[in-house]
Amino acid sequence: MNYDYVIFSPYFGKLPNYFNLWANSCSYNKKIKFIVFTDDKSYMNFNIPNNVFIEFISFKDFKRKINSKFDFEISLESPYKLCDFKPIYGYVFPEYIKKCKFWGYCDMDIIFGDICKFLPENIFSFDKISFLGHFCLYRNNRKINEMFMNSPKGTLNYVDILSNKQHFGFDEIGKYGINNIFKLNNLKVYNYEINVADINCRKKRMNVIEYNNGQFINHKENVVFNYNCGKLLAYFNINSEINIKEYAYIHLQKRKMVNLAKNSDKFTITYDSFINYIDIDIENYSSLISKQTGFDFTWLKFKKKAIKNRLKRYCTIQKILRKKG
Repeated sequence: MNYDYVIFSPYFGKLPNYFNLWANSCSYNKKIKFIVFTDDKSYMNFNIPNNVFIEFISFKDFKRKINSKFDFEISLESPYKLCDFKPIYGYVFPEYIKKCKFWGYCDMDIIFGDICKFLPENIFSFDKISFLGHFCLYRNNRKINEMFMNSPKGTLNYVDILSNKQHFGFDEIGKYGINNIFKLNNLKVYNYEINVADINCRKKRMNVIEYNNGQFINHKENVVFNYNCGKLLAYFNINSEINIKEYAYIHLQKRKMVNLAKNSDKFTITYDSFINYIDIDIENYSSLISKQTGFDFTWLKFKKKAIKNRLKRYCTIQKILRKKG
């Protein structure tokens, strides 16, 4: 079967405890082929949808697979570094994307709704869909697939990035980043983020943040989600009335979730759990929200780590640039 879209999702180490929910949410997006590279055989415990293809491979062999496409030695010592390799998948995996219109990548801390419903009608007027790295699509042609090689002068290039162990955020940030490369080459990027329930990892409660002009702003507070056979709906309170908004997917970044859902086709998503489906009304909404109070101090640990990583990245960039003269 030919697919319009191909999405790569490499995952090494133990798969998420809600992998079955992620995979099943992929199944309702029938125009999309999802390719998972993994070294964890626990996927065999689940019914894998027809449009989700698992390639069992060691991390070492996956690195070797990528390295074979370049004439320099890449640095890929841990899965965390894979973010820097996302924009190159169309170039290094041409055999997987021969007949698709767009290729891309996604993370697994996601539950998908109807992805295609939120794509622009004039999709071929765009070269890239989404600015952020947890889900992205690229138009499938040689120019776009090799665009990562076109870093501007005076900053890092793809060789600097792929051959260094430092994580640079090549898929999202920086003058050297893929978004700036597209901008400088007058390529159009569609702001798909307006359709995404990106959950604020700084809060215990489920707050949706919106990415706009390079910044994240708080958008909707105290949200509960229902997933129902390929549809993802958000429930929130405005003036003591339940409002509902459909999203393309929910992104649960850095959020530990307990998987209690018995039915992967139909379930409710709270701030810390996937539970059996509840028809949301103002009463049970209030009950679910009341449990979301308090500050999540684990965010301080993430913040400290993020600051440390930014400092290391800055120092590494300066060292590379000085060496290049």
